[in-house]
Amino acid sequence: MRYFVYLFSAINLYAGTRFLLNAVGILQTSKYSNGSNIFFGIVLFAAAVVAFVFLFTGKQASAALWIDIAPWALTLVLLVGNMMLGDYK
Repeated sequence: MRYFVYLFSAINLYAGTRFLLNAVGILQTSKYSNGSNIFFGIVLFAAAVVAFVFLFTGKQASAALWIDIAPWALTLVLLVGNMMLGDYK
């Protein structure tokens, strides 16, 4: 389970860093607004850091994995809800 925590934390760190670098203006690869870049960058980066803290200090790998998966699960639920309830003409 620790390897999944490492994998998801690495993905979250990578994505969070890219969002934050886009928000600052160093990278210019995002098509989202500056506010969205800041929000997603902070959420993903913080999730990875908190998961590492849970993993290394308390040896709670399952809690760390849930923390790493939470932003992606929430995003999936919101996107599916938006697709189902959105007004498409």
